[in-house]
Amino acid sequence: MHLSINSFSEFLIGIVILVFLIIFYKPTKEYSLKYKAKCKKIAMTITALSFVNLILINITYKNLDPFFVTGLFLGLFINYAILKGELRVAQSLSDINWLTGSSYLKGKFSFKNIDWALIFKTSLILLIWTTLVFGIFKPEMNDNLAGDLLQGSGSKLIAVINNIIVICLIAPLSEEIIYRFFAINIFLRWFGKKRKISIVLAVLIPTITWMYLHSGTLANNWIKYVQVLPAGLAFSYILYKKDVEHSILTHMVFNISAFFITFIFLKLNFLRV
Repeated sequence: MHLSINSFSEFLIGIVILVFLIIFYKPTKEYSLKYKAKCKKIAMTITALSFVNLILINITYKNLDPFFVTGLFLGLFINYAILKGELRVAQSLSDINWLTGSSYLKGKFSFKNIDWALIFKTSLILLIWTTLVFGIFKPEMNDNLAGDLLQGSGSKLIAVINNIIVICLIAPLSEEIIYRFFAINIFLRWFGKKRKISIVLAVLIPTITWMYLHSGTLANNWIKYVQVLPAGLAFSYILYKKDVEHSILTHMVFNISAFFITFIFLKLNFLRV
């Protein structure tokens, strides 16, 4: 039930994103031409990771409907085109909003300039919060996800590898681009930056949407919401103060640590299955 509701929600959000993209793409098209080549590289990288994800899904679940699988692979081309548009619009609006947006797209990215202290400090705080929430409320994990994490042979091993790729790479990249980089800049453009309430709304709307899309991970969704909402706010703050590269890296570090904490909790029976 959770999965069907979530799929429908993702479909509706996808339509809204497409409408936003159409509205803002034409006004920013000429301005964003200087970012075209780099946006293409980023979109290609994420699409390649998604392609690997679909291959591993096909190996793990061998009885999938061929038409369904074909649709997923065709969807990669659509997602690729949308990603390129999102990146170009987001960076153009970042420039208009006087934000850095993406240091890579602006040609200012360097690993030497990454604030690793901020990234690890934020991830540690969020990890402590996750540990407290899970420790106090004893959440019940989704049966399928728990099975993937606890098993370690055959197709189950591939499922675990695929979960790592999705949770630690694809999700941070795609979610930070869509729900932080793209969405926050759109709402900032609409609401403006002169009033604090405008900035709060520009952050809260996509963050709450992103939080809701985590439905189905746990049987008791409200615990998942309590766990991830502070993370969404933290990633948004880092995007606003730094750039999308910092929010992506923070998201990655947090997801990697949370993934292994979840695995340990399952082994120690701190999470109910």
